[in-house]
Amino acid sequence: KLSGNSYQLQHKNEVTNNALIKTTHNFEIIESFMLENSSDMIEVENSNKLFYGIQDIRLHYFNDALYFTGVVSLMENDERLIQVCYGEFDINNKKLNKTTLKSPNNRTCEKNWVLFNTEDTLYCIYEWFPLTIGTIEGDQFCTTKKIQTSPIFKLIRGSSCGYSILEEKEIWFVCHIVSHEDVRHYMHVIVILNSDTFEVKHISQPFKFENSPVEYCLGIIVKNEDIIMSYSTNDATSNIMVINRKELKIFDTEIL
Repeated sequence: KLSGNSYQLQHKNEVTNNALIKTTHNFEIIESFMLENSSDMIEVENSNKLFYGIQDIRLHYFNDALYFTGVVSLMENDERLIQVCYGEFDINNKKLNKTTLKSPNNRTCEKNWVLFNTEDTLYCIYEWFPLTIGTIEGDQFCTTKKIQTSPIFKLIRGSSCGYSILEEKEIWFVCHIVSHEDVRHYMHVIVILNSDTFEVKHISQPFKFENSPVEYCLGIIVKNEDIIMSYSTNDATSNIMVINRKELKIFDTEIL
């Protein structure tokens, strides 16, 4: 649970279970089901892992398959690690087929990697300063491009995977900034890349979904003039917000 500026476990071992909900385009529920727990859920009580299961799952559709990134906890040489996992979502068998990825910088905590694609390649963004883009090969992140970004991107972390708007040659992402105060506060920005060069083209004014300190967004769809985003508050709710594109203040990156 959230306590001040940090999280406290309510039990010795925190266990995360995931469910899938299918809806119509109007968000009417068609069906829902729990996903199969992965094999690493065994012997929960005998481990010092920070948590079990997969957290912060981000879905991305590419070439008739549904891919995901998420966050897992590991123990290595008596050290707790937080690492990113990646794989294909087997909807028919209600299973996330994951591979745990190695940190390209040997960091003990990795989070917020997001996927996007061109016509023929699935890419991953590792971080935003500099903008570090690559592909995932086996359990490795392989850097293919680094682009210098404005210093503001030192504060920016990935939230959603990228949504491509083909006619505008743009890829839209929701990202977040955390203000570490007595209670941490999350703010959001939309970052828009040029789909040909991957250069940052636009960034939005920071915004909040609600007045909740902790808000986390993992999905975005841009449909005509509507921006559809999925988010949670205080890690305890599941919500969808639809806003008109005209309500969002978008700036060219030259002003940064």
